[in-house]
Amino acid sequence: EDLFFVQMPSVLPIVKNDLATSGEDGEARMEQVPVPLKDIPDGFLGTLRVHRSGKMKLQIGNAQFNVTSGTPVHFHQELAVFSPKAEQCFSLGDVTGRMVFTPDIQHLMQPSGGDGGGGGGGRGASEAVEVDADGTL
Repeated sequence: EDLFFVQMPSVLPIVKNDLATSGEDGEARMEQVPVPLKDIPDGFLGTLRVHRSGKMKLQIGNAQFNVTSGTPVHFHQELAVFSPKAEQCFSLGDVTGRMVFTPDIQHLMQPSGGDGGGGGGGRGASEAVEVDADGTL
């Protein structure tokens, strides 16, 4: 099992239905609001799309992120978890890679949150992979 170190923004630009911000017509609007990463529930985080070209995108809600490889390190890195209740430390394995998630600014600037991410005449077909909140694929 491969473990990856993931670097991403601490606040995500997620589109959510904000009932407090309604338009003049009385209907609720979709609004981009900053959501701290710590407020994202555990479990399914988003969908990782791997294109034929090798380019990767992460879709979290309506926000899209560019995925690039992180800087390679020349030292051993291991992921461990400490259980205060059991007073034990457990090794989960070696970290074999690094990924950096950065917001796709072009996607964020599109009207209606840019929900057309993937169309384009069949170019860049992709395979979806689920990513958990803990970074596992």
